[in-house]
Amino acid sequence: MKISPLLQDVYIAELLVESNVTLEAQTVMSVLNSTNDIRVTSSNGSLTVSLLQNELIAECLLIGDDTSCNCSAGYIWSNEVCYSTTTCCTETTCTKNVSHITPLCVAKVHVHINGSVTLPSTTVWGSIHATQLETAFKGLNGFEYLNITGNSLTNMADFEAAVSVKFVTSKLQEVVTSLETALTAVVWVDTVGMVTIESPETTVCYESTPLLKCTIDEETGSAGWNMSRIHKRFELNNGTVVQLDHNCSTPDYKSCVAVRLNNVTGIWAGKVGYKSRTCDGSTWQPVFSYCVNEELNKVVDAADNFKKGLGATQAVAMDIFEGLKNSSLVDSGSDDSMADISASINILNVMASATTHVVLQEGVFPNLVDAASNMLNKTWDGVNSSTVQNMSSDYLQSVEGLVKNIKVNKSRGFNSQNLDLKFCSGLFCFDNRVSCRAEGTRRNVKAHNGKIKGKKRQHEELDFNHIHKRQMKVEIMHRNSHSSMHVCSSSCGPTTNMS
Repeated sequence: MKISPLLQDVYIAELLVESNVTLEAQTVMSVLNSTNDIRVTSSNGSLTVSLLQNELIAECLLIGDDTSCNCSAGYIWSNEVCYSTTTCCTETTCTKNVSHITPLCVAKVHVHINGSVTLPSTTVWGSIHATQLETAFKGLNGFEYLNITGNSLTNMADFEAAVSVKFVTSKLQEVVTSLETALTAVVWVDTVGMVTIESPETTVCYESTPLLKCTIDEETGSAGWNMSRIHKRFELNNGTVVQLDHNCSTPDYKSCVAVRLNNVTGIWAGKVGYKSRTCDGSTWQPVFSYCVNEELNKVVDAADNFKKGLGATQAVAMDIFEGLKNSSLVDSGSDDSMADISASINILNVMASATTHVVLQEGVFPNLVDAASNMLNKTWDGVNSSTVQNMSSDYLQSVEGLVKNIKVNKSRGFNSQNLDLKFCSGLFCFDNRVSCRAEGTRRNVKAHNGKIKGKKRQHEELDFNHIHKRQMKVEIMHRNSHSSMHVCSSSCGPTTNMS
């Protein structure tokens, strides 16, 4: 491999020395240490090379028909040795004559396997299944351990395993196939540590063009890069920033894909944003913080990508609304509270816009309703009245847009502390007067199609053009265009409607 264009090539070689019993390995090492230049012949002709480093990898002692081979510390038998003997697959002494196999020993690495096993629905997971699972994975070279990490269902188990050698993927497939047959089960696995990623060794500078390379020893049918984080995962392809190169394989790394990132940018971790204040004549107005919680900012980015079509699936939408709900429970402090609320409303607005293109199922409602409800627990102050007016309007229109576009099947509704969603079928919903009781006062309210109603817990009129500081309750109603269900609400107490 090239270590610098200004330096010569660096080669790695394996030296096999056959000797009688009186010649110890350390003697050979001493000779190599005292050697300066060595003359070698390669495809490029005869070369003079300097020995920079040498290391004892393995020793084999053959006396008659008896063989005893050992790998040095930090090394383990290669896949070629393990799968040709079926017994020399751990760090113990190998009694087979394997001295002629190349490579004999390889440096230990960390490869982790995560997976799950789903048995037939009538079968209960038990210790016998765990034993079968472990026995099967012991067939992999360099096996270290297998642990059952959880049983989310009675017929299902999650597990993790580790090996110290990069195995051939066909061997892992053999293990999975044998388990599925023996257990009449479905087995899912993924691996960490099988590929080698080359990346810049120094800090990546702003608007620089770093090159990253992903390689694996064996040839694969396809290879690519994916960006994965808690709220987003999408495949990289050629664009203005990303440039992929699939022609970087070598004899040692038969599968390779490189990615060059042109003029990359990024953001600082922690609080994201800025603070500002307005000058009114000669008087500075109060400081307003636009610093948003870091985790909430990730949800903002995820919603943005969702709207663009990157990972626009039901599962990603579920993650987005779960992240929004979790962030809505965080106390950002009085200075940053409004910034978080504003960012949260923006997420609702973006997702409402996205659902005009992507049909979402009602499974997103629980987290959506809780998140929207939690926003109303916080005090909406610290900004001028026109800002609060715009935020309240955006909030209501975004929630209404989501309710309108999300597909409803069998649900009757979702209720939270400050937000109550009710679904009813037929036109009855829009003609019915619903009775309810608020603080001892019984009122009849007529529901209207396409309106959002809200009320304060106190008997005061709630003007949605200006949301006051006190805690509110909002109830949503809307005709859902994706099914015969309708979304309606009832509201107790004086209300103001907003189209």
